[in-house]
Amino acid sequence: MTRFDYDLFTIGAGSGGVRASRMAGQFGAKVAIAEHDRIGGTCVIRGCIPKKLLSYVRRHLHEEMGKKGVRILLKSTVSSIARRADGTLDVTVSGLPDTFACGAVMFATGRTPNTARLGLAEAGVKLDEEGGVVVDRCCRSSVANIYAVSDVTHRIALTPVAIREGAAVATTLFGGHETPVDHDDVPSAILAKARRGPRVAAECLQHLRRYLETQFTPTKEHKPWRASRKSRRSSGSTATPRRR
Repeated sequence: MTRFDYDLFTIGAGSGGVRASRMAGQFGAKVAIAEHDRIGGTCVIRGCIPKKLLSYVRRHLHEEMGKKGVRILLKSTVSSIARRADGTLDVTVSGLPDTFACGAVMFATGRTPNTARLGLAEAGVKLDEEGGVVVDRCCRSSVANIYAVSDVTHRIALTPVAIREGAAVATTLFGGHETPVDHDDVPSAILAKARRGPRVAAECLQHLRRYLETQFTPTKEHKPWRASRKSRRSSGSTATPRRR
């Protein structure tokens, strides 16, 4: 993992792409992510509850991934991928002058396969009739060092599946053994009053509260929660804060 600009180049910073990139970084790989919008993906930015609460900590996630050696290119789109004779993949990102030499490329680009202008056919990648990347059980495409996870494979468009696929790709590439993904018996919906539901929600709120206390910058019209608590103490108020 030394002769490339990046050992793994991930296209898409949703659940699957982030999971694979973080694990690859933990394995010691040099990783970059190109994302045309914001980090987090559709589920975090627009959809899921209570995971939507975690959209507030996307900046923290960005910083932590940087510490693990993952470079995140936001507002960036991959314009082309070219394959050299030795198998190296040259990735061109719109708006950047340089072409990146990569050992592997992974697609994690969303629910509708958006592959028309990526030059995959020229690179030898097989696509299905909807433009989805055809992969094996290890998420490997018809080109040995090009992988694809999540919705771009046109299989099961669910966030937990994308996370599992991303982890499997990272383990296959940098963890020392091939890790297939089992798509049998994947639930498509869970509608129930789970006993752990309140506990999970409470944990999410604790993380959010910790972020608001330590990193969140409030608007000028509102005081920080910590400051308002101190002001109550300094004023001599003995009122007990209302529990929520």
